[in-house]
Amino acid sequence: MSRSRVPRGVAGALLLSACGGEPQSSSTGERVTTGPGAPHVGSDAWVRAGGPNSPSAAYLTIYNPTTDTLVVGQVTLPDASLVEVHETTIHDDMAHMAPVPRLVVAPRDSLVMRPGGVHLMIATRSATLAPGDTLRLSVELSGRRVEVLAEVRQ
Repeated sequence: MSRSRVPRGVAGALLLSACGGEPQSSSTGERVTTGPGAPHVGSDAWVRAGGPNSPSAAYLTIYNPTTDTLVVGQVTLPDASLVEVHETTIHDDMAHMAPVPRLVVAPRDSLVMRPGGVHLMIATRSATLAPGDTLRLSVELSGRRVEVLAEVRQ
Protein backbone atom coordinates (compact mmCIF):
# COMPACT_ATOMS: atom_id res chain seq x y z
CA MET A 1 0.00 0.00 0.00
CA SER A 2 1.16 3.51 -0.78
CA ARG A 3 0.65 5.39 2.45
CA SER A 4 2.10 8.79 3.04
CA ARG A 5 2.07 11.03 6.06
CA VAL A 6 1.03 14.54 5.24
CA PRO A 7 2.83 17.21 7.28
CA ARG A 8 0.50 19.13 9.59
CA GLY A 9 0.74 22.41 7.67
CA VAL A 10 0.05 20.71 4.35
CA ALA A 11 -2.69 18.52 5.82
CA GLY A 12 -4.50 21.58 7.08
CA ALA A 13 -4.54 23.02 3.58
CA LEU A 14 -5.85 19.75 2.10
CA LEU A 15 -8.62 18.94 4.54
CA LEU A 16 -12.22 19.89 4.88
CA SER A 17 -13.56 21.22 8.15
CA ALA A 18 -15.56 18.76 10.25
CA CYS A 19 -17.47 20.45 13.00
CA GLY A 20 -21.19 19.79 12.70
CA GLY A 21 -23.75 17.28 11.49
CA GLU A 22 -24.64 19.24 8.37
CA PRO A 23 -22.92 19.01 5.01
CA GLN A 24 -19.97 21.38 4.75
CA SER A 25 -18.45 22.82 1.59
CA SER A 26 -14.89 23.87 0.90
CA SER A 27 -13.81 26.67 -1.40
CA THR A 28 -13.06 24.05 -4.07
CA GLY A 29 -16.60 22.71 -3.92
CA GLU A 30 -16.14 19.44 -2.09
CA ARG A 31 -18.96 18.43 0.17
CA VAL A 32 -18.75 16.18 3.18
CA THR A 33 -21.33 15.05 5.72
CA THR A 34 -19.53 15.36 9.02
CA GLY A 35 -19.82 14.94 12.75
CA PRO A 36 -17.44 15.33 15.67
CA GLY A 37 -14.20 13.52 14.84
CA ALA A 38 -15.43 12.61 11.35
CA PRO A 39 -12.91 11.60 8.69
CA HIS A 40 -11.73 14.23 6.25
CA VAL A 41 -11.23 14.00 2.53
CA GLY A 42 -8.55 16.11 0.88
CA SER A 43 -9.19 18.90 -1.55
CA ASP A 44 -7.09 17.17 -4.18
CA ALA A 45 -9.81 14.76 -5.36
CA TRP A 46 -9.70 14.22 -9.12
CA VAL A 47 -10.74 11.72 -11.79
CA ARG A 48 -8.80 10.79 -14.93
CA ALA A 49 -10.56 11.78 -18.18
CA GLY A 50 -11.77 9.01 -20.49
CA GLY A 51 -14.23 8.03 -23.15
CA PRO A 52 -17.52 6.22 -22.69
CA ASN A 53 -17.38 2.50 -21.93
CA SER A 54 -13.75 2.69 -20.83
CA PRO A 55 -12.31 2.41 -17.32
CA SER A 56 -10.88 5.38 -15.44
CA ALA A 57 -9.40 6.12 -12.01
CA ALA A 58 -9.95 8.57 -9.15
CA TYR A 59 -7.45 9.90 -6.65
CA LEU A 60 -7.91 11.65 -3.29
CA THR A 61 -6.45 12.02 0.18
CA ILE A 62 -8.17 10.61 3.26
CA TYR A 63 -7.07 11.90 6.65
CA ASN A 64 -8.09 10.18 9.90
CA PRO A 65 -8.06 12.68 12.79
CA THR A 66 -9.46 10.13 15.26
CA THR A 67 -7.79 7.65 17.61
CA ASP A 68 -9.56 4.76 15.86
CA THR A 69 -8.59 2.94 12.68
CA LEU A 70 -10.60 4.16 9.70
CA VAL A 71 -11.87 1.49 7.27
CA VAL A 72 -12.49 2.47 3.65
CA GLY A 73 -15.68 0.73 2.50
CA GLN A 74 -17.83 0.91 -0.61
CA VAL A 75 -17.23 3.72 -3.08
CA THR A 76 -19.88 4.73 -5.60
CA LEU A 77 -20.04 7.12 -8.53
CA PRO A 78 -23.18 7.88 -10.54
CA ASP A 79 -23.24 6.06 -13.88
CA ALA A 80 -20.28 3.78 -12.97
CA SER A 81 -20.97 0.06 -13.01
CA LEU A 82 -18.37 -0.50 -10.26
CA VAL A 83 -15.77 1.43 -8.25
CA GLU A 84 -13.06 -0.54 -6.43
CA VAL A 85 -9.93 0.30 -4.48
CA HIS A 86 -6.92 -0.94 -6.47
CA GLU A 87 -3.17 -0.79 -6.06
CA THR A 88 -0.56 -0.65 -8.80
CA THR A 89 2.68 -2.52 -8.16
CA ILE A 90 5.75 -3.14 -10.32
CA HIS A 91 7.03 -6.73 -10.83
CA ASP A 92 9.77 -7.56 -13.35
CA ASP A 93 9.52 -4.05 -14.85
CA MET A 94 5.79 -4.53 -15.52
CA ALA A 95 2.98 -2.62 -13.82
CA HIS A 96 0.28 -4.82 -12.29
CA MET A 97 -3.00 -3.65 -10.82
CA ALA A 98 -5.02 -5.62 -8.27
CA PRO A 99 -8.02 -4.97 -6.02
CA VAL A 100 -7.25 -4.14 -2.39
CA PRO A 101 -9.64 -6.25 -0.29
CA ARG A 102 -9.35 -4.13 2.87
CA LEU A 103 -7.98 -0.62 3.11
CA VAL A 104 -7.47 1.13 6.44
CA VAL A 105 -6.11 4.48 7.57
CA ALA A 106 -4.33 4.37 10.92
CA PRO A 107 -5.28 6.82 13.69
CA ARG A 108 -4.01 10.35 13.03
CA ASP A 109 -2.59 9.26 9.69
CA SER A 110 -3.45 9.86 6.07
CA LEU A 111 -3.76 7.86 2.89
CA VAL A 112 -2.78 9.58 -0.34
CA MET A 113 -4.25 7.96 -3.46
CA ARG A 114 -2.18 8.76 -6.55
CA PRO A 115 -1.32 7.43 -10.00
CA GLY A 116 1.00 4.43 -9.77
CA GLY A 117 -0.19 3.51 -6.27
CA VAL A 118 -3.46 3.06 -4.41
CA HIS A 119 -6.39 4.52 -6.35
CA LEU A 120 -10.09 4.11 -7.07
CA MET A 121 -10.62 2.05 -10.23
CA ILE A 122 -13.79 3.16 -12.02
CA ALA A 123 -15.39 0.53 -14.24
CA THR A 124 -17.06 1.60 -17.44
CA ARG A 125 -19.43 4.56 -17.60
CA SER A 126 -21.81 5.37 -20.42
CA ALA A 127 -20.84 9.06 -20.32
CA THR A 128 -17.53 10.63 -21.38
CA LEU A 129 -15.33 11.96 -18.59
CA ALA A 130 -14.24 15.29 -20.05
CA PRO A 131 -11.60 17.57 -18.49
CA GLY A 132 -13.27 20.28 -16.42
CA ASP A 133 -16.32 18.16 -15.55
CA THR A 134 -17.10 17.58 -11.87
CA LEU A 135 -18.20 14.22 -10.46
CA ARG A 136 -19.63 13.32 -7.05
CA LEU A 137 -17.85 10.39 -5.40
CA SER A 138 -19.52 8.77 -2.39
CA VAL A 139 -17.04 7.04 -0.07
CA GLU A 140 -17.94 4.94 2.99
CA LEU A 141 -15.47 5.55 5.82
CA SER A 142 -16.08 3.36 8.90
CA GLY A 143 -19.82 3.38 8.26
CA ARG A 144 -20.11 7.11 7.46
CA ARG A 145 -20.85 8.35 3.94
CA VAL A 146 -18.57 11.10 2.69
CA GLU A 147 -19.41 12.84 -0.59
CA VAL A 148 -16.61 14.46 -2.54
CA LEU A 149 -16.74 16.56 -5.69
CA ALA A 150 -13.85 15.57 -7.92
CA GLU A 151 -12.65 17.46 -10.99
CA VAL A 152 -12.03 15.49 -14.18
CA ARG A 153 -8.46 16.04 -15.42
CA GLN A 154 -6.35 14.82 -18.33
